[in-house]
Amino acid sequence: GTGAWVWDRVTEKLSLPALPVEMPLGEEGATPQWCADVVMKALSDRGDGSIILVLHSWAGVLSGLLADRLGSRLSHVVYLSAVIPRENGSFVDALPVPQRWILRHLCKGNQQGMRPTDAMIEREYCNDLTADDSQLVLERFTAQRAEPLLTRVPGPSAEVPSTYITLSRDQSVPPSWQRRYLRRLTNPARAAADAGHLAMLSQADEVARVINDVAGS
Repeated sequence: GTGAWVWDRVTEKLSLPALPVEMPLGEEGATPQWCADVVMKALSDRGDGSIILVLHSWAGVLSGLLADRLGSRLSHVVYLSAVIPRENGSFVDALPVPQRWILRHLCKGNQQGMRPTDAMIEREYCNDLTADDSQLVLERFTAQRAEPLLTRVPGPSAEVPSTYITLSRDQSVPPSWQRRYLRRLTNPARAAADAGHLAMLSQADEVARVINDVAGS
């Protein structure tokens, strides 16, 4: 994956303290449940105030898990072109055919981890980035194990208010997929950005504006 560093430009523009969390997606046993525990550990010294959760791409699978763990502390979830499985589904289950079949096959043959080719990363993640940002993404992109992709999770909470930000130029989670995932939420607010998959790099001002609007509502 890309790593928490991609959020730096957004966090410096937010009106409230923010904590990007590094996900151990390349480590053995890195199920979504474990990743949710990593988030909770990172929050353990941040007091007991309310939390706005921002989930991008794969991290959409953590929504229901973190809603269960955070309880009444969770005030809002912002989804940024996030993949949202149905109840008791996995990331792979949430993909359309044939992508679902292809990724499941790749996972079974690469249990120790997979990293897309540089050409694929450039096409799906960097289509609206500067040359410098694209190079950073390529240099820092790490392999991801099968567990985060294949493990089943609870669906998103119907009780937590949410906002879904669609990205019109996303080549990794295309707009048609985003609309499918948005429909799995209960009365979400909607926002949009003319950006590719890593909008936190190419459109940091707009992503921060949406989060700040949620924080101020």
